[in-house]
Amino acid sequence: MTATKINLKEKEILKLVLEFLHSRELFLSMRGLERETGTVNGLYSDDLQFLRSLILDGQWDDVMEFVQPLESIESFDSRTFRYVIMKHKFLEMVCMKSEDPGNLQVEFSIDEVVACLRDLEPFCPSKEDYNSLCLLLTLPRLTDHADYKNWNPSNARVQCFKDVLPIIGKFLPADKNMIESEFTASNDRLVQLIIKGLLYESCVEFCQQKATSKDSSGVSFVIRGLLYGSPCDDADLSLLSWLQSIPPDTFTCAFEQKSLDVNMEKLDKPKASWSEQIMTPLTPTPVKQRGGGYPSPSPSTPTLYRGRPWSSGSRVFTQSLSPSVEGFLQRRQSDSDRIPPGDALSKSFANFHMTSSNRNPGLTMPGVAEDVEDGSIHRPSSRGSSPKPKQKPASPQPAQGPPQSPKFNQTGAVETRESTQLYQQHQQDRERLQQQLQQRERDRELLQQQLMSTPSSSTTSIGQISHQSITSAPNSQMTPAFPVSHAQDGSQKFYPVTTLEDVQAIRAVAFSPTGSMYAVGSNSKTLRICAYPEITGFEQQPKQPNILYKRNRHHKGSIYCVAWSPSGDLIATGSNDKAVKLMRFDVNKCNADGPDTELTMHNGTVRDLMFLSDPTSIPLLLSGGAGDCCVYMTDCNRGENIHSLSGHSGHVLSLFTWANCMLASGSQDKTVRFWDLRTPRCVNIIGSPGSDRGDGSAVTSICVDPTDRLLASAQEDCTVMLYDIRGARVVQTFTPHEDEARSARFAPNSYCLLTGSYDSTVIETDLKGDLTKPLASTVVAEHKDKVIQCRWHPSDLTFLSSSADKTATLWTKAT
Repeated sequence: MTATKINLKEKEILKLVLEFLHSRELFLSMRGLERETGTVNGLYSDDLQFLRSLILDGQWDDVMEFVQPLESIESFDSRTFRYVIMKHKFLEMVCMKSEDPGNLQVEFSIDEVVACLRDLEPFCPSKEDYNSLCLLLTLPRLTDHADYKNWNPSNARVQCFKDVLPIIGKFLPADKNMIESEFTASNDRLVQLIIKGLLYESCVEFCQQKATSKDSSGVSFVIRGLLYGSPCDDADLSLLSWLQSIPPDTFTCAFEQKSLDVNMEKLDKPKASWSEQIMTPLTPTPVKQRGGGYPSPSPSTPTLYRGRPWSSGSRVFTQSLSPSVEGFLQRRQSDSDRIPPGDALSKSFANFHMTSSNRNPGLTMPGVAEDVEDGSIHRPSSRGSSPKPKQKPASPQPAQGPPQSPKFNQTGAVETRESTQLYQQHQQDRERLQQQLQQRERDRELLQQQLMSTPSSSTTSIGQISHQSITSAPNSQMTPAFPVSHAQDGSQKFYPVTTLEDVQAIRAVAFSPTGSMYAVGSNSKTLRICAYPEITGFEQQPKQPNILYKRNRHHKGSIYCVAWSPSGDLIATGSNDKAVKLMRFDVNKCNADGPDTELTMHNGTVRDLMFLSDPTSIPLLLSGGAGDCCVYMTDCNRGENIHSLSGHSGHVLSLFTWANCMLASGSQDKTVRFWDLRTPRCVNIIGSPGSDRGDGSAVTSICVDPTDRLLASAQEDCTVMLYDIRGARVVQTFTPHEDEARSARFAPNSYCLLTGSYDSTVIETDLKGDLTKPLASTVVAEHKDKVIQCRWHPSDLTFLSSSADKTATLWTKAT
């Protein structure tokens, strides 16, 4: 028997499906399949394919940022490109705003829609075009306009890419080898193959009946259905054998011409608003129906539409299947034994008494508390009533009603004894706590007397705060902006030592664990490793840093974050290409050691990442960002995801770990979540300032001080919040900046907080003294454009700052 071989590629089959979905305008399904398989039906370069994904996902701001390098080319029609992109962004905002269902709550106001239109005006081809766009704001729905009767965001994003492709395609050409080796599906190829397959199947069945039937004249040709098949389902070459056995003279005769009439019954799509379709997750069955919370927003949802108030507090967290990581968690069990499960943040160092001038014990934090066992969320009263203490166990009461069985009586007696023992233990703990409170009150009074008698020593460190008392500011009030001074004397002034320049904005900076090197990642996709210079004294002009290692095109998109492992031999980077890259780095050779590991579990921009701080254990990486809004824990040795921490309903913008087992995550949903990685689960939630009144702002950066007691968070509304971790209460909120606060870091060896802002300044806030009183803030560094990140050196009093002015500067304090 002669065998004939057919070679099939799953990639080509996927292209057939993608072309079918595209021709039927099923673009959401097409985009989901592309995202899951990494296959695109088109000949695009890596850069052009990345730009296409940004447009189809509605990431309009990232699109404008991506093409910045091309705007310097004279032949690039920047004006038309901006007009097309900004117009689609505006139309999408108008559509979403007009179709806002009761359960959506889009994240922008009508003022922002008008602002988008105002930004679009300089790029409109004519005044008439601009006026026609202004007219859309007066319509109840976008589809009420005749030109946009059948408009929807899904189709419009695909059309947007088609519109900009002629403008930008020649600047991002596909590789010649790709053009010669790759093919694209077209002309409804999948449907054509299905029709031919049905005909082939029917022909085989017809020939078999002709060969086996006694009366061949009664055999009819029947085309079977598409789904249920025929008795001749096995793929073979029987038909070809029969055709080859026909004498050649047969083909000299004229054949009867027969036509094939194909009737394609079109699919009726379900009726739904386009805002709901854009927001609908890819999973068809909501998690709530299976007893969980609600799913996170769809990866295709752009930044503007992620305000949907899903509660994911009761979602099931994935558990580790890695024995090595289970061992990692067990090694920290001794810490878990000292802190009761689910109560890791309950023991306060600052919830006892205040100084006489600031005592106000009847106030609570302006936050959100979550019971992670039942998933319920409650907000404290804005009047600030103190949490009610747990009620004492009721004393045993004599049983009422009919006599119980002996077995029940024995069980009840055991329970009564256990209850009595618990009550006695509670009383002992209470007396011991009262003694501790009295001792702390005596210590406080003694300390106050010392401060009164020794003015020169009237400062207290964060580590001494346990002898002070702190209460939260009222929920309905916010501490007014403190006067911010510019450093005048040499004791406070920081001056630049080195300045690294790039062709685009620099986003990410990070020191190595030893501080001998630092990494810099920029929007130009370039990763650099620079040597930390020897600082000898004041210099008039900053120098260029010594670049030890440089890699161009480290990512397909902008590098948003970078982190060093505690051992210093691994560098992790995150990007808006939705990938995390792990690069082995030999510090002795100053070169990459082996191939990179690429992690693709994220389906949105990776905004922040951080290693757990134990250098002796398995390198574990935590990363979070847009898309599904989850925080992922990854075993870097095996490149496998261990846990997925879900709960945020907005982009995860910042992460910070401490104590080798605790994690805090700040999000665009205006909350900070605390996670115990030994479980892993969320153990506390706090809202950003003003969230108890329904206001609040996105949390852009978070950090924890070296004593693991105080958390600082920076918000988009220019505020900075200090939060007592163990006392679970806000210490105070202040406003040092005039624009969005984007970075916050505690100094490792000094009691101060460094914050960077879009107002182009870096401010140092002195934390010595009573943290409930106004804090002294000083501008210590300035850039020509927005400050994006600030990072302290691990041991020296120096810091790095990155900026949209395309520089990364190392600053040191004047001596």
